[in-house]
Amino acid sequence: MPIFGELFLSELLKKPILDLKGDNLGTLRDIIIVKGEPLPVVKSLIVSRKKKKFLVPWETMSIFNKRVMASTLNTEELAPYEPSD
Repeated sequence: MPIFGELFLSELLKKPILDLKGDNLGTLRDIIIVKGEPLPVVKSLIVSRKKKKFLVPWETMSIFNKRVMASTLNTEELAPYEPSD
């Protein structure tokens, strides 16, 4: 998904991530970025829901901008986030 214009993580944190029906999947807590060529690549979003953290793979994001962030996942498909070293 192409992103046009500047986005700052600080503007996006604590905003809701929606599913395609408009239901809230959780709030954005962080973004996982991995090394890529020539630029780093977003791998996943970390969202919090009911005091637990979940991963939303970047490939599932259908809309991502300052106003709306939506994924093709629903709440039952969210994978728990387990930090790695």
